[in-house]
Amino acid sequence: MVQSFSALIIGCGYVASRWKSLLEEKGWEVWGARRSTQPGHDNIPIDISSEFSLSHHDDVIFYMVSAGAYKRKSYENAYSLGVFNTLQTIQKSNQNPKFIFVSSTGVFAENNGALVTEDSPTKAILFSTDSRLHGENQIASSRLEYSILRLSGIYRPSRYHLIDKIRSGGATLKKDSFKWRAKKLSADDLPTESQTSKLVHMTNKCCRNAKIICSDYVFLYPSFREGFFLCL
Repeated sequence: MVQSFSALIIGCGYVASRWKSLLEEKGWEVWGARRSTQPGHDNIPIDISSEFSLSHHDDVIFYMVSAGAYKRKSYENAYSLGVFNTLQTIQKSNQNPKFIFVSSTGVFAENNGALVTEDSPTKAILFSTDSRLHGENQIASSRLEYSILRLSGIYRPSRYHLIDKIRSGGATLKKDSFKWRAKKLSADDLPTESQTSKLVHMTNKCCRNAKIICSDYVFLYPSFREGFFLCL
């Protein structure tokens, strides 16, 4: 007999909704929660910026919240205050789920193109990384079994702003930066910084995914090249 699991996804936006459907296809019972509900969706309305309650017990809670805007208050609500209120709710409801927190590779201190792993140093360079690290630390200090998943650059379809910048010639790179990217792309020459365009990416690191591969996770595409073609 196949064991059935239940899960709650807090922050059930576009990416989380896709994840919810995949879990349901595997026989999971999944509830989605978000700030506001939409017609045709069965999401539970939850405001994580204040105390809330849970009506049922779950085996796993996925925390996939995103900040509403690139502002300090929005990030504090999403990743600091929101995590605190969620952990308080879990404790008060006498639940003991596995807690999976979706964070960002932006929390790594590395910014010179070197390789990073799960054990690499972190640093709160921006208010956004400070809030995420605060959330991570709260979870690590809780009594729950947990996993922290640091992801980079997840965007829904049609959000191709950076790709469009490159296509139009409006994106340039600092001289001597991103050499590892040039090597990966087998590019002989890359544009350098000009007097008219100062668009420079704020992070520069290469993330090693050996740990997740060893867990038997299978990627849909063998490398970023195959997946990237779908965006072009």
